[in-house]
Amino acid sequence: MIFRKARLFFFCCSLTVSTVLSQTQKQYLNPDGTKPVGFSQVVVANPGKTIYLSGQVPFDAAGQISSDFEQQTAQVYDNIQKALVAAGATFADVVKMQIFVVDYTPEKLEIIRKVRLRYIDNEHPPATTLVGVSAFFRPEVKIEIDVIATVD
Repeated sequence: MIFRKARLFFFCCSLTVSTVLSQTQKQYLNPDGTKPVGFSQVVVANPGKTIYLSGQVPFDAAGQISSDFEQQTAQVYDNIQKALVAAGATFADVVKMQIFVVDYTPEKLEIIRKVRLRYIDNEHPPATTLVGVSAFFRPEVKIEIDVIATVD
């Protein structure tokens, strides 16, 4: 009997909490002493639906990959946008982004920033990590990006 009451109590509390905290709210924080360029140091996202996208690579709809790094980057962002829309989200809902680049150079960062500005609100950008890697699963792939988004 005690077990049944405990389960009922937990169930009722769970319903109350989930209805009270159902709207996603985000805070973009850059603590004193940090100077991020094009990303937020911290994004705090309160309850809602969390969407995890697998790493997106630059395959176009026909399964082809351009050899040009800027075109690959644009294709990856297009693929992310399509995946977000399929999940009921937009780039405004992205709270975390991880960018992986083969043979990273500062010139590639400038290209990524140029393309990214077409998709990301520079006033409230997601928390972001950029990692240089030696290779991906196919030699022609030069960039991969995965994201986490939260929506109501």
